[in-house]
Amino acid sequence: MSAAPRKLRPLRLALAGFGSAGRQFAERLLGVYGRELRARGFEPRVTGIATARHGLAVDRSGLPLRKALALVRADRGLAPLHKGAALRSTLEFVRTVPADVLFEITPLEPQT
Repeated sequence: MSAAPRKLRPLRLALAGFGSAGRQFAERLLGVYGRELRARGFEPRVTGIATARHGLAVDRSGLPLRKALALVRADRGLAPLHKGAALRSTLEFVRTVPADVLFEITPLEPQT
């Protein structure tokens, strides 16, 4: 008799920043990072993405990460993926996104 599959615990992730580094992180979540998290009992789910250039998107059930990547690569906004009330700022995003972990991956400008 085979063992029942282990139930994975959801791990809700939010990304503040979705430029080159943020998109590479997302791609790895779809690949090696996601596999490693699942091996350790977690099911990663990106519940929010905030960008200066492409807007904000939140979905408490999880954003379709491949679609988010495709929209940004096509220089389109993330608005079609957003579920819920409109968010006016990244600060409002940080305060309201349903996430266990928030990754801040915004550009560093030491001069400012």
